[in-house]
Amino acid sequence: MIRSIRRPAAWLLALLLAVLLAAFLVTAPPAPATAGMLGADDPEGIARALGQAGAPAELQQAPDGSPLIVSSAAGLNYVLYFHGCTDGAGCTSLKFAVVVSFEVPPDPAAVNDWNRTTRYGKAHVGAEGELRMEYDISTVGGLPPEGFSAALAIWEELLGRLRRTIAG
Repeated sequence: MIRSIRRPAAWLLALLLAVLLAAFLVTAPPAPATAGMLGADDPEGIARALGQAGAPAELQQAPDGSPLIVSSAAGLNYVLYFHGCTDGAGCTSLKFAVVVSFEVPPDPAAVNDWNRTTRYGKAHVGAEGELRMEYDISTVGGLPPEGFSAALAIWEELLGRLRRTIAG
């Protein structure tokens, strides 16, 4: 038989403890990547991994102080943004992003078709008619080097496919 808490003070104490525990779990900082793993909390490590994969990697700083890496693949320049950072450090995720400009904006139907048929790499047309594609990955707890290589291979495939289908 299940007994309910009949005393209002006990019920309120239990509720208060649950709220405090939830608040702690929500605000606890994410664990940094463990040894041998790659994470957004190590921009130099991500730049090295890109270089080891044969991609150029120029580590820079965004206006908000977070790191970013400028690179290229499939004939397109892109930026790897670091997100979830506190004062430019301790970042938790990465966003691959590319912008392709056109004299005539891409057909929205083609972009919608891309998003409908593409699992990774969502695209949209920007305010000035430019095509933007982004691909986000979380690195909380770290990615094994093979996992990062797989994510990079997906991004490079997306760039190649983007050039062939939308960017022409």
